[in-house]
Amino acid sequence: MKLWILLILILGILACNKEDDNKTKLELTILDQHGNPAKDFNVNLFGNVDDWKIDKPVLQSGKTNQNGVITFGNLHNIKYFFRATKGCENNNLGSVTLADPIRTDYTTTVTIRVLETSSLNIVNNSSNKYQVFYNGISQYIMPGNTNKSFIDLFPVGTIKVRVLQLEGYILFPTDLSFTIKSTCNSNESVIFP
Repeated sequence: MKLWILLILILGILACNKEDDNKTKLELTILDQHGNPAKDFNVNLFGNVDDWKIDKPVLQSGKTNQNGVITFGNLHNIKYFFRATKGCENNNLGSVTLADPIRTDYTTTVTIRVLETSSLNIVNNSSNKYQVFYNGISQYIMPGNTNKSFIDLFPVGTIKVRVLQLEGYILFPTDLSFTIKSTCNSNESVIFP
C-alpha cells in the first residue's frame, strides 16, 4: 500500500515538472513611433482574434522593460494575438498577431511598433446608404440611421473622410468631404447629412 502511495506521489511530481519544462516562449520587442525602445508598456496576450477584439480573456500580461522587451513563457504551438498600450500609443494600427503559430520549445521573437492613435465616430443621420472613404480609400457602406465607432484605430494627424450617397437621391448624390485633425487620445466625430 505504501509503495502505491509513493509511486503516485512520484508520478505527480514528474507530471508537474513536465509542465515547468515547457520552453515555448514569445519575446516581444516594442518600439515607439521613432524606433526607440518603448518601456513600461502594458502588454496583453490573447489566444485568438475574438478575444483580442474584446480585450478578454487575457492569457498573460505584463510590462515591457527598459529595452522595450517582454517575454511570455509556458506557451503552446498556436498563433497568438497581443496588445501593447501606454496612453494613446498602441499597436492597433500595426502588428497585432503572429504570422504563424510559435514553435514548440523555442523562443519566438517579434518586433513591433506602436503609434499615437485617436478615435473616430461616424454618424449617418439620414435614412440613405452611404459609401465611406478614409484618405481616398473606400472602407465600407454605411446603412441609414446608423453610427460606427473606431476606438484607437486612426493615426494622430489629418484624416480625410468622404461620404458618398448611394441611394435616395433624385439627380445627384450627396458627396461630402471632411478634414479631421486628430490629436493623441482625441475622439472626433463626422456627422452627416
